[in-house]
Amino acid sequence: MPKSARLLTDPPACALIGVDVAKDSLVIAVHGQPGVKSIANTANAIELWLTGLTRDAIIALESTGRYSLQLATLAHARGHHVYMLNAMDVHHYGKALGQRGKTDRLDAQLIAQYLAHHQPRLRSWQPAPAGRWACHEPAPSPPSGCRGCARDCRR
Repeated sequence: MPKSARLLTDPPACALIGVDVAKDSLVIAVHGQPGVKSIANTANAIELWLTGLTRDAIIALESTGRYSLQLATLAHARGHHVYMLNAMDVHHYGKALGQRGKTDRLDAQLIAQYLAHHQPRLRSWQPAPAGRWACHEPAPSPPSGCRGCARDCRR
């Protein structure tokens, strides 16, 4: 197995972790450690991975809508500091460092490096209050007898 493809074992005590989020998988890199780890983007896989981390591990990920929300919520519930990063900020940071390739492994390592260099200036992610994210809930049905525009009926 090539050196760059080695999998991570145990992260250090206060790990700075970068996660590249996709619909079906999470690619995880720890700042200062070679290699990455890939897990499924499911609640069970995330919970299992989080149990192996110390509570002071710090996790950063790019905001990818609902795909990143599950990891952020579960990690926050376990007491981890979570940082939701703007993808364009990370992209420009990578360009400034001269990074030319774009793979999940490189993205996860770049996110971990970005966290290591910018963490003092970042704001920790907090879950939204209950009911705040109406966009993730089904839209209400229009009133019975409505023949007009649904937008007008939902005011």
